[in-house]
Amino acid sequence: NSGRIVAGNTFDYPYIHGKAVMEAGFSFFSVSDEYFCSTDIDNSLYNAVDLIFGEEKSTSFFGDTARIKFRIYTTEFMNRIKKITEDGKDIFMTGSYVGTDLLNCTDSTAIKFAGEYLHFMPRTGHAVKLGGFFATDYVSKYFTGNFHFNTNFSDKIYQVEAPDAIEPSGQDAMCAFRYSETNASAGILYKGKYRTVILGFPFETIDNEEERIILMKQVLRFFE
Repeated sequence: NSGRIVAGNTFDYPYIHGKAVMEAGFSFFSVSDEYFCSTDIDNSLYNAVDLIFGEEKSTSFFGDTARIKFRIYTTEFMNRIKKITEDGKDIFMTGSYVGTDLLNCTDSTAIKFAGEYLHFMPRTGHAVKLGGFFATDYVSKYFTGNFHFNTNFSDKIYQVEAPDAIEPSGQDAMCAFRYSETNASAGILYKGKYRTVILGFPFETIDNEEERIILMKQVLRFFE
């Protein structure tokens, strides 16, 4: 592989998401996860949130399990989600470990939170080796199509090594997408007082820009 450029963490994923949002005909602004979880943000400024977790997951600091960094389901995060859903805001959340991080932290409060507020439950990590997924018949009113995310070395985007399978939780939650390789649930939607779309892989790793735009447009139209 001498001379070959391999993509790492370029930290421009809000740009990739935002470009798809704008191509879909909507506006956006981005903030850090620290600011999102703070008490400073004004919920009236937006109608929906796009949570970009990429390959973030709980990681022990030099093997010290008492010092965990990069946990997704912090108390601050869960409190913020509870607040914005109370206000009827919609949530689009994607990442390789959105389910696995619940299992890794062995926190029954976090697992209960995911089921009650995001309306999904973790099933398994390392769900597939290939990146094909498709919209299910259950959600054909809102989502259609076949898509693909990157699971190989690429000079454009990082490799998804361990996508999650997640299941819908509660009334009005449905399996929205399945992995082509195993038919396991790749994502869910919930339609209630507010709406959620949760994917077990990072949205930014969908390697075809047209597919990203199509899917983002479907998500945002579902939220209208």
